[in-house]
This record gives sequence, C-alpha cells and structure tokens, in this order.
Amino acid sequence: MAAELGAQAITWHGYDKNLDDDRMFDRFAETARYLGSRARQVGVTVTIENVSWCCYVRRADHIYQIRDANLPLGFTFDPFQAMEAEQTPTEIIRAMGDRLTTVHLSDFGLGPVRHMALGEGIIDWRSIFRALDEVNYQGPLIMEAPYRGNLDVVASGRRFVEQQLGNFQRSEG
Repeated sequence: MAAELGAQAITWHGYDKNLDDDRMFDRFAETARYLGSRARQVGVTVTIENVSWCCYVRRADHIYQIRDANLPLGFTFDPFQAMEAEQTPTEIIRAMGDRLTTVHLSDFGLGPVRHMALGEGIIDWRSIFRALDEVNYQGPLIMEAPYRGNLDVVASGRRFVEQQLGNFQRSEG
C-alpha cells in the first residue's frame, strides 16, 4: 500500500519491550528483517523512530545495536522524543548517521505540557541542525507538534524552521 501511495518511508515505533534482553532483540530483529526486506522490494524504507516509551530506540547504544545487526531499516529522528527519554538529541542523530531517513520536528517544554510547537520550548536547534549537517542529512523535515488544525501555528512553525535553517547556513558559511 505504501508503494502504491508513493510513500518513500514508513515510520515504525517498534515494540515497548526491553531491547536489553537478547531474546527480545532477536525477536525484534526477525520482524525487522522481514518488514524491512519486504518494503525494500517495493522501494520503501521502514524506519524506526527514537521514542521515549519504546525501549528499542531510546538510546544511542540501541541504535548502534540495530546498525551492527545490519537490519534493513532506516531511522526517524525526533528531538522531542530524545528529550523526553532524557537523551542528548545530537548523540541520537550521530548514531543514526547515514541511515537517517526522516526527521520529525517539535519542541520540548519542561512544564506540564512538554510537547510544544516549534520555537516554544528549550531544544537547542542550532546543535540539531549542525548534527544533521554532520551526517549529511538531505531528507524531509516533518513538523510534528500539537497543532490541532491551527494553521497559524503551522505557518509559525514553518517560519521558525526556515529562520533556524537560514541562521545555521549563515553562521556555518
């Protein structure tokens, strides 16, 4: 279905099981090999996203374990989820490296509402864009935040990303 719709990637959150358990990793790897191979046959990449509630890709060492197993997966990076999992976003990006396929963008807040619109939280966007540049990321930047149909927030988010990219490109020369 993804290929018929023209999708290039499908984001998978994985299971909420403990990756540190070798038996669970083996089961995950078997499923990932099957799904990833089937998707590649039709030109689609299955990506696994770093998510705070999913033990499979919470930390950089999990990402390296997946890479070392040579699973046919790409990665989706989400800075909000990295912060929610108390991980350093740039370490997650660097671990994903050349297999980073898609990026979700939303901000992170410290208060009771943590999933924030772009520019309203505490994420260090300069370091995020620097790390994306270091791994030569060329894929999509997908805004993902609590917009709930508010087009003004969507437009503001887009302007924020454009400003951040412009500032980054000027400062990096």
